[in-house]
Amino acid sequence: MRYPTTIYARVSTPEQDIAQQKEKLWNHAIDELEIEPSNIDVLEDEATGSNTDRDGYQEMMRRVCEGETERVIVRSITRLGRNMRDLNDAVHEIVVDNGCGLVVVNDGLHIEPDTEELNLEQKAILYGLSFASDIEHEMIKQRTIDGLRAAEEAGKRIGRPIYGFTSEDGNLRPDNEEYEQAVQAIVAKEELGWSDRRIQRQIGVPRRTVPRVVDRRDIYLGDRGDDDLAEQARDDLEAIGQ
Repeated sequence: MRYPTTIYARVSTPEQDIAQQKEKLWNHAIDELEIEPSNIDVLEDEATGSNTDRDGYQEMMRRVCEGETERVIVRSITRLGRNMRDLNDAVHEIVVDNGCGLVVVNDGLHIEPDTEELNLEQKAILYGLSFASDIEHEMIKQRTIDGLRAAEEAGKRIGRPIYGFTSEDGNLRPDNEEYEQAVQAIVAKEELGWSDRRIQRQIGVPRRTVPRVVDRRDIYLGDRGDDDLAEQARDDLEAIGQ
């Protein structure tokens, strides 16, 4: 079946309201783009313990590649990838390789169907959005370091660096491997219900460390409900669990 316009909605945690996101995208398609409701179909992904494989995303890309949709509408560019390379590859595949239109509502990117090459303004927007997504991971880590330093300056005893960080010449730095393991442990514990023993066996975080890592969730993931680090962890855990 052919769907001229495909809306793709995704949330990264069960607490987020996907219905509100779908309504916003639906209204944008009808009110701003003046698309007939009968020409719109909605795909969605909700990241939960039982759904981490993004069936909706895969179906969207299948429609794009097989010419079954003329336009894709998403809320944010991060729905299409997690870093600069992924985002550029996804947009190129959708727009240039398959001639499909792309509308990113929150980010102001609007590419019409049958666009053979992005214009300068579209390239600039895409580059800026991709760059912002790429550095977001580092910003989250830096906020954690700043918080730990502030605690030290306030006279709180930190002791040895917490799991996922190391100290070099008195400066805290993320340990990339341990940091990623900590995020995986949080997702595995909170969303998949893994035991501490299984987390130690399959992820590598020591069993006695797991509760402390989970208690410090905000340190590793910040205060954002929709976090790309957690999304990456879900994909990694899917591969581990196979």
